[in-house]
Amino acid sequence: MTRGPSIHGRLQRLVDGRSVYLLGSLLALVAIGPWLTENVVGRGLWELLFTLVALSSIHMVRVNRAEAMVSGLLALPTLVSLWLRQVVPALGLTRVALVLMMLFLLYTTVTVLLRVFTEKRVTMDTLSGALCVYLLIGYLWGSLYALIYLLAPGSFRLPTWWMPGKEQGIATDVPMNLMTYFSFTTLTTLGFGDVLPIGGVARAAVILEAVLGHFYLAVLVARLIGLHVADTRRKS
Repeated sequence: MTRGPSIHGRLQRLVDGRSVYLLGSLLALVAIGPWLTENVVGRGLWELLFTLVALSSIHMVRVNRAEAMVSGLLALPTLVSLWLRQVVPALGLTRVALVLMMLFLLYTTVTVLLRVFTEKRVTMDTLSGALCVYLLIGYLWGSLYALIYLLAPGSFRLPTWWMPGKEQGIATDVPMNLMTYFSFTTLTTLGFGDVLPIGGVARAAVILEAVLGHFYLAVLVARLIGLHVADTRRKS
């Protein structure tokens, strides 16, 4: 009887996978990113974590030189604008950083998504890549909500306890932690109601994200099950 791969072997393949580093950096950004933007100790650390996300995404697509080049060309100005905002108090620079961040996250999301759906077998790397797409969607819409917040004041009703940040960076101009939090509660359809979309553009973006979140999970599960069944039939 042939034994399956050991736990150590599976972990080794996961570590050697292309998406594990991107997944790790995204999880770190999700776990401690909001706390960093609300505390003095977090000055510049959020930007550092996002830099790790950008580098991890370039590392993931490095096999395809063209994709890696495009990813780098989008990541570089995004990171420059984010770090420059730490020392330059300019609202316009925050807007530029958010637009560039959206473009970078959109490209990364689409690239990873295509890789996941073109795989022939379900592997740990495939699963981690699928989770990366889900987290990237949350951050992509978080950036969109932040941009709407700046361009259309009054589009969101924020909690009464929230106060504008006094630290450097884009958190001075926009509650990035709240917009990201709102994005993930919308994506997962939790909807606690502490952040409310008021403007028409904001509500349209919320509807689109909620529908996309459900649609992605449904299609992803169907795709993964199909790949698993096809792989089982080939082995039998």
